[in-house]
Amino acid sequence: MALDLTTRHPYQDLDIDPRVKSVLSSTPLFDGHNDLPQQPRACFHGQINNNPKFDLSKGFQRGMTDIPRLREGAVGAQFWSICVPCLRSAENFSTPEYSDMARDAIEQIDLTTRMVQKYPEVFELVHRPREVKEVLHMAGNSIGIIRAFYALGVRYIYLTSLRIVPDKSLELTKAPIMFSHSNAKAVFDCPRNVPDEILDMIPANGGIIMVTFVPEHVATNRKHANMDMVLDHLFYMAKRIGWDHVGLGSDFDGIASVIPGLDDVRCYPALLKAILDRGASEEQLRKVAGENMIRVWQKVEDVSCRLQSEGMLPVEDVWEGRQWWRYDGYYQMPDPDPEDELELDWYSVPPPSEGLYHVD
Repeated sequence: MALDLTTRHPYQDLDIDPRVKSVLSSTPLFDGHNDLPQQPRACFHGQINNNPKFDLSKGFQRGMTDIPRLREGAVGAQFWSICVPCLRSAENFSTPEYSDMARDAIEQIDLTTRMVQKYPEVFELVHRPREVKEVLHMAGNSIGIIRAFYALGVRYIYLTSLRIVPDKSLELTKAPIMFSHSNAKAVFDCPRNVPDEILDMIPANGGIIMVTFVPEHVATNRKHANMDMVLDHLFYMAKRIGWDHVGLGSDFDGIASVIPGLDDVRCYPALLKAILDRGASEEQLRKVAGENMIRVWQKVEDVSCRLQSEGMLPVEDVWEGRQWWRYDGYYQMPDPDPEDELELDWYSVPPPSEGLYHVD
C-alpha cells in the first residue's frame, strides 16, 4: 500500500547536505518496502486506538519507523507491506490454509488503513502515482482475490520470490516489474539477490530493482555489513543496467538487525549524500530517490488503462486442481442439467445420493 508523507513536509528546515536538499525539494524520497504494519499486529494484535505503547506521533522505539523519524529522514512516500507468512510446505496454494491467509491479509489492510486515518495530518493513502509527486501466496491461486486486494488499496504484489521464475515473469508481463527489495547476486550471493542474467532483462522491460538494507543480503556475516557494501550493490546495478532502473527498498521493520548508518528511516539524507559523494550526479540521485519508482508505477497504470480501452476483460482463468468446496454439505443448489445433456462438470459436486446433503 502506498503512502504519501510529503504534504507540509518541512524539507527546507532539515539540516542536511544542500545537494540532497535540492534533490528532495522536487523529488519525494520513495522507499519501495517498509514493514511497519507488522509491528502493531505482532505487538498489539492490531489494537492501536488509545494505545500509549503505539503512538507514531511521539515515537515508536520498538520499531524502525515513526513520524518524528520519518520527518528527520525526509521520507516522502513508502510502500507499506501487507506481510503474511507463507507455508514452507506449500505445493499448490489452494489448500484451506490459504483462506486463513487471505483473512489475515485483509485484516492487515484494515489495520494499515486505520493507521493512516489515525494521523491524517501526516499520512495519505494514495492509489495513483500522480498523487505521490507484498504477497501473492495470500491470494490462494485466485485472480478474484487479487482484484479485491487492488480495490482495497494494494498496488504491488509478490509474483515471484527468491528467484522463482522471474525470467518467465519478465518474458510474459506487458508492464514494468519491480524487485522491491533485492540486491545484486554478483556482488553478494544469497537467494534474494538477483543474478546478472535477470538484471539484464530489466531495461527492456522498463522496470526497477530497489536496493535493500538487509544485512544478510549484503554480507556473509551480518555484523560485517556496512553502508559502503550497500552502495557497492547500487553502483554495480546502476552501471550494468542504468540509473533509470534502480531505487531504494529498505525493508525496515521487517528485519531483525540493521547495518550501521542504516538503522532506521532517519538514514536517508546521509545515504543520499553518500551516493553523491561516491560520484553520482544530482540527476542520477533524483532517479534513485523516487523518480524511477513513480515512472514505473505510472507506466503500469498506463498499461492497465490501455488494455482496458482495448476491451480486455478481467482474467477468469482458474487452476485446474482448484478445490471449489471446502466443506461437505456446505451449499445445496438445483442441478441445472439433471439428465447431463450438456455434459456439465457442475463444479464436481457429489450428487445428494452420496449422502452429503439432506434431501427432503
